[in-house]
Amino acid sequence: MDSIVDFLIKKQEFSKANIEECFIDWGGERFSHDPPKYIYNSSLVFHENTNMSYYENLIGNKIDIYKYTSLTLEGDKLKEIDKLVNNGSKITNTNDLIIFINSLYMCLNSFCIVKLRNEEYVDEVYVIKEAAKALEVLFNSLKRNFPKGIIIIKK
Repeated sequence: MDSIVDFLIKKQEFSKANIEECFIDWGGERFSHDPPKYIYNSSLVFHENTNMSYYENLIGNKIDIYKYTSLTLEGDKLKEIDKLVNNGSKITNTNDLIIFINSLYMCLNSFCIVKLRNEEYVDEVYVIKEAAKALEVLFNSLKRNFPKGIIIIKK
């Protein structure tokens, strides 16, 4: 099963969440990636999605998606958690993705996590105010015997 996780965060709050744009240095000049790329704590890399209308059918009117910027997580951090969940291993708060989600809950009043199942399906939408509960929902959505696409909204 392929899962994708997107984070909808207000661009003006990227610095609060310790998210910085990555640049390409070429010939003494700095250029943005196309699409723009961002990094969190030198450990998580995201690329920006500019088609926010994609989220209209997924999220509906639960938040004004056009006030947010969508960042798609790159790399294997979600797969690392998936393996831990499905191997019955203990999940610790040392995983960079878990640290990031905890940080978002501490420093932002609103954001959205979209974890798609099979790259396009959402089964359940949650409004959750605590990081621990959000992580529990995320972990449960990764179980191979009953995988789910989920949306977690903090507002």
